[in-house]
Amino acid sequence: MAISQDLTEIYIQFQQDYRNVFLCKLGDQVFIYRSLTRKEYNLLAENEDFNDFQKEELLCQTCTLWPKQFDFENCDEGGLPSLLSREILQKSLFDDPQSFKKVLNFYRNELNELENQVTCMINEAFPEHDIEEIENWDIEKTAKYLSRAEWKLFHLRGIPFVAQQQSPAPLPFQSNQPVTTEISSKSEATIRGGKKEALTPEKLRELKQKFPGIRWEEDAIMQSGIDGILDQESISTVAPAMRVPGE
Repeated sequence: MAISQDLTEIYIQFQQDYRNVFLCKLGDQVFIYRSLTRKEYNLLAENEDFNDFQKEELLCQTCTLWPKQFDFENCDEGGLPSLLSREILQKSLFDDPQSFKKVLNFYRNELNELENQVTCMINEAFPEHDIEEIENWDIEKTAKYLSRAEWKLFHLRGIPFVAQQQSPAPLPFQSNQPVTTEISSKSEATIRGGKKEALTPEKLRELKQKFPGIRWEEDAIMQSGIDGILDQESISTVAPAMRVPGE
Protein backbone atom coordinates (compact mmCIF):
# COMPACT_ATOMS: atom_id res chain seq x y z
CA MET A 1 0.00 0.00 0.00
CA ALA A 2 1.69 3.15 -1.22
CA ILE A 3 1.13 6.30 0.80
CA SER A 4 2.20 9.86 0.17
CA GLN A 5 5.17 11.51 1.84
CA ASP A 6 2.87 13.83 3.77
CA LEU A 7 0.85 10.89 5.10
CA THR A 8 4.04 9.13 6.14
CA GLU A 9 5.08 12.14 8.20
CA ILE A 10 1.64 12.27 9.79
CA TYR A 11 1.87 8.58 10.65
CA ILE A 12 5.32 9.00 12.23
CA GLN A 13 4.06 11.94 14.27
CA PHE A 14 1.15 9.89 15.60
CA GLN A 15 3.58 7.14 16.60
CA GLN A 16 5.31 9.61 18.87
CA ASP A 17 2.04 10.58 20.52
CA TYR A 18 0.42 7.14 20.93
CA ARG A 19 1.74 3.74 21.93
CA ASN A 20 0.19 1.65 19.14
CA VAL A 21 -0.68 3.28 15.81
CA PHE A 22 -1.84 1.37 12.74
CA LEU A 23 -2.50 2.20 9.10
CA CYS A 24 -4.93 0.53 6.73
CA LYS A 25 -6.66 1.16 3.41
CA LEU A 26 -10.34 0.32 2.92
CA GLY A 27 -11.44 0.92 -0.66
CA ASP A 28 -9.86 4.19 -1.72
CA GLN A 29 -9.66 5.59 1.80
CA VAL A 30 -6.55 5.36 3.99
CA PHE A 31 -7.06 5.38 7.76
CA ILE A 32 -4.62 5.90 10.60
CA TYR A 33 -5.94 4.69 13.93
CA ARG A 34 -4.77 3.83 17.43
CA SER A 35 -5.59 0.83 19.57
CA LEU A 36 -8.69 0.79 21.75
CA THR A 37 -8.19 0.94 25.52
CA ARG A 38 -9.86 -1.47 27.95
CA LYS A 39 -11.86 1.34 29.52
CA GLU A 40 -13.13 2.50 26.12
CA TYR A 41 -14.06 -1.06 25.17
CA ASN A 42 -16.01 -1.63 28.39
CA LEU A 43 -17.87 1.66 28.06
CA LEU A 44 -19.00 0.76 24.54
CA ALA A 45 -19.81 -2.86 25.33
CA GLU A 46 -21.91 -2.01 28.40
CA ASN A 47 -23.73 0.94 26.88
CA GLU A 48 -27.34 -0.10 26.14
CA ASP A 49 -28.29 3.24 24.56
CA PHE A 50 -26.74 2.28 21.19
CA ASN A 51 -27.27 -0.64 18.85
CA ASP A 52 -24.41 -2.65 17.33
CA PHE A 53 -24.13 -0.45 14.21
CA GLN A 54 -23.96 2.71 16.28
CA LYS A 55 -21.33 1.15 18.53
CA GLU A 56 -19.20 0.35 15.47
CA GLU A 57 -19.40 3.97 14.34
CA LEU A 58 -18.52 5.23 17.83
CA LEU A 59 -15.59 2.84 18.00
CA CYS A 60 -14.24 4.13 14.67
CA GLN A 61 -14.69 7.75 15.74
CA THR A 62 -12.91 7.07 19.03
CA CYS A 63 -9.79 5.46 17.54
CA THR A 64 -9.41 7.07 14.09
CA LEU A 65 -6.63 9.66 14.06
CA TRP A 66 -6.69 10.48 10.35
CA PRO A 67 -8.67 11.67 8.45
CA LYS A 68 -9.82 13.93 11.22
CA GLN A 69 -13.56 14.32 11.73
CA PHE A 70 -14.36 11.54 9.26
CA ASP A 71 -18.14 11.07 9.02
CA PHE A 72 -18.65 7.35 9.62
CA GLU A 73 -22.40 7.78 9.99
CA ASN A 74 -22.89 9.15 6.48
CA CYS A 75 -19.90 7.69 4.60
CA ASP A 76 -20.43 6.65 0.98
CA GLU A 77 -19.07 3.13 1.29
CA GLY A 78 -21.55 0.86 3.02
CA GLY A 79 -20.15 -1.45 5.65
CA LEU A 80 -16.98 0.61 6.07
CA PRO A 81 -17.53 1.21 9.83
CA SER A 82 -18.02 -2.54 10.31
CA LEU A 83 -14.78 -3.38 8.48
CA LEU A 84 -12.74 -0.73 10.25
CA SER A 85 -14.15 -1.47 13.71
CA ARG A 86 -13.39 -5.17 13.21
CA GLU A 87 -9.80 -4.36 12.31
CA ILE A 88 -9.45 -2.00 15.27
CA LEU A 89 -10.70 -4.71 17.64
CA GLN A 90 -8.28 -7.21 16.14
CA LYS A 91 -5.25 -4.93 16.42
CA SER A 92 -6.35 -3.98 19.97
CA LEU A 93 -6.45 -7.72 20.91
CA PHE A 94 -10.15 -7.74 21.72
CA ASP A 95 -11.12 -10.12 18.90
CA ASP A 96 -9.92 -13.33 20.59
CA PRO A 97 -9.84 -14.13 24.34
CA GLN A 98 -6.56 -16.02 23.79
CA SER A 99 -4.83 -12.99 22.26
CA PHE A 100 -4.27 -11.34 25.62
CA LYS A 101 -2.84 -14.54 27.13
CA LYS A 102 -0.42 -14.98 24.23
CA VAL A 103 0.86 -11.41 24.52
CA LEU A 104 1.07 -11.69 28.32
CA ASN A 105 3.15 -14.87 28.09
CA PHE A 106 5.41 -13.17 25.54
CA TYR A 107 6.16 -10.29 27.90
CA ARG A 108 6.54 -12.66 30.86
CA ASN A 109 9.22 -14.58 28.96
CA GLU A 110 10.97 -11.30 28.17
CA LEU A 111 11.57 -10.79 31.90
CA ASN A 112 14.05 -13.69 31.82
CA GLU A 113 16.41 -11.29 30.04
CA LEU A 114 18.68 -9.13 32.18
CA GLU A 115 18.00 -6.05 30.04
CA ASN A 116 14.31 -6.07 30.93
CA GLN A 117 15.03 -6.74 34.61
CA VAL A 118 17.26 -3.66 34.59
CA THR A 119 14.39 -1.59 33.19
CA CYS A 120 12.08 -2.73 35.99
CA MET A 121 14.71 -2.01 38.62
CA ILE A 122 15.31 1.54 37.38
CA ASN A 123 11.56 2.13 37.21
CA GLU A 124 11.16 0.90 40.81
CA ALA A 125 13.86 3.25 42.08
CA PHE A 126 12.79 6.17 39.86
CA PRO A 127 9.01 5.75 39.26
CA GLU A 128 8.79 9.18 37.62
CA HIS A 129 10.38 7.56 34.55
CA ASP A 130 8.04 5.38 32.50
CA ILE A 131 9.20 1.89 31.48
CA GLU A 132 9.04 2.71 27.77
CA GLU A 133 10.95 5.91 28.38
CA ILE A 134 13.71 3.94 30.12
CA GLU A 135 13.85 1.45 27.24
CA ASN A 136 14.67 4.33 24.88
CA TRP A 137 17.71 5.44 26.89
CA ASP A 138 21.21 4.84 25.56
CA ILE A 139 23.70 2.55 27.32
CA GLU A 140 25.51 5.31 29.21
CA LYS A 141 22.34 6.79 30.70
CA THR A 142 20.99 3.33 31.52
CA ALA A 143 24.21 2.41 33.34
CA LYS A 144 24.14 5.67 35.31
CA TYR A 145 20.57 5.19 36.48
CA LEU A 146 21.10 1.47 37.18
CA SER A 147 24.02 2.26 39.50
CA ARG A 148 21.85 4.80 41.34
CA ALA A 149 18.94 2.34 41.45
CA GLU A 150 21.15 -0.35 42.99
CA TRP A 151 22.34 2.05 45.69
CA LYS A 152 18.87 3.39 46.48
CA LEU A 153 17.18 0.01 46.65
CA PHE A 154 19.93 -1.59 48.74
CA HIS A 155 20.86 1.21 51.15
CA LEU A 156 17.44 2.86 51.51
CA ARG A 157 15.14 -0.16 51.17
CA GLY A 158 17.42 -3.11 51.88
CA ILE A 159 16.65 -4.78 48.54
CA PRO A 160 19.73 -6.34 46.90
CA PHE A 161 19.78 -6.80 43.13
CA VAL A 162 20.56 -10.33 42.00
CA ALA A 163 20.38 -11.09 38.30
CA GLN A 164 18.55 -14.31 37.47
CA GLN A 165 20.78 -17.01 36.06
CA GLN A 166 19.64 -18.90 32.98
CA SER A 167 21.01 -22.20 34.37
CA PRO A 168 21.48 -22.08 38.16
CA ALA A 169 24.65 -23.80 39.34
CA PRO A 170 24.14 -26.85 41.60
CA LEU A 171 24.52 -26.32 45.33
CA PRO A 172 27.87 -27.40 46.83
CA PHE A 173 26.35 -30.43 48.51
CA GLN A 174 24.52 -31.62 45.42
CA SER A 175 26.08 -34.57 43.65
CA ASN A 176 25.59 -35.76 40.10
CA GLN A 177 26.18 -39.36 41.21
CA PRO A 178 23.02 -41.51 41.44
CA VAL A 179 21.88 -42.42 44.92
CA THR A 180 21.96 -46.15 45.62
CA THR A 181 20.54 -48.17 48.48
CA GLU A 182 22.27 -51.40 47.54
CA ILE A 183 23.87 -53.21 50.50
CA SER A 184 26.77 -55.60 50.09
CA SER A 185 25.99 -59.21 50.93
CA LYS A 186 29.28 -59.49 52.87
CA SER A 187 28.36 -56.85 55.44
CA GLU A 188 25.44 -55.18 57.18
CA ALA A 189 24.56 -51.44 56.97
CA THR A 190 24.31 -49.68 60.31
CA ILE A 191 21.93 -46.84 61.22
CA ARG A 192 24.67 -44.25 60.71
CA GLY A 193 25.40 -45.50 57.21
CA GLY A 194 28.57 -47.43 58.02
CA LYS A 195 29.12 -51.17 57.80
CA LYS A 196 29.21 -53.80 60.54
CA GLU A 197 31.64 -56.61 59.88
CA ALA A 198 30.62 -60.19 60.65
CA LEU A 199 31.74 -61.40 64.10
CA THR A 200 34.49 -63.97 63.61
CA PRO A 201 35.75 -66.46 66.26
CA GLU A 202 38.96 -64.45 66.55
CA LYS A 203 36.98 -61.25 67.18
CA LEU A 204 34.85 -63.05 69.80
CA ARG A 205 37.96 -64.18 71.70
CA GLU A 206 39.28 -60.62 71.63
CA LEU A 207 35.98 -59.27 73.04
CA LYS A 208 35.97 -61.90 75.83
CA GLN A 209 39.44 -60.83 76.89
CA LYS A 210 38.52 -57.14 76.81
CA PHE A 211 35.14 -57.53 78.58
CA PRO A 212 35.41 -60.62 80.85
CA GLY A 213 32.28 -59.70 82.82
CA ILE A 214 29.93 -60.28 79.87
CA ARG A 215 28.48 -63.76 79.36
CA TRP A 216 28.84 -63.73 75.60
CA GLU A 217 27.47 -67.23 74.99
CA GLU A 218 24.16 -66.33 76.76
CA ASP A 219 23.74 -62.92 75.16
CA ALA A 220 20.54 -62.84 73.09
CA ILE A 221 21.94 -60.74 70.26
CA MET A 222 24.86 -63.15 69.93
CA GLN A 223 22.51 -66.10 69.74
CA SER A 224 19.79 -64.82 67.39
CA GLY A 225 20.57 -61.22 66.48
CA ILE A 226 18.12 -58.30 66.83
CA ASP A 227 15.14 -60.62 66.58
CA GLY A 228 16.38 -62.40 69.69
CA ILE A 229 16.26 -59.18 71.69
CA LEU A 230 12.76 -58.27 70.46
CA ASP A 231 11.48 -61.70 71.48
CA GLN A 232 12.43 -61.12 75.11
CA GLU A 233 9.41 -60.16 77.24
CA SER A 234 11.50 -57.91 79.49
CA ILE A 235 12.50 -55.65 76.62
CA SER A 236 10.09 -52.86 75.68
CA THR A 237 9.71 -52.14 71.96
CA VAL A 238 7.87 -48.83 72.57
CA ALA A 239 9.77 -45.69 71.64
CA PRO A 240 11.26 -44.04 74.82
CA ALA A 241 9.29 -40.82 74.34
CA MET A 242 6.00 -42.78 74.26
CA ARG A 243 6.60 -45.10 77.20
CA VAL A 244 4.35 -45.00 80.27
CA PRO A 245 6.27 -44.68 83.62
CA GLY A 246 6.89 -48.15 85.03
CA GLU A 247 7.30 -49.86 81.65
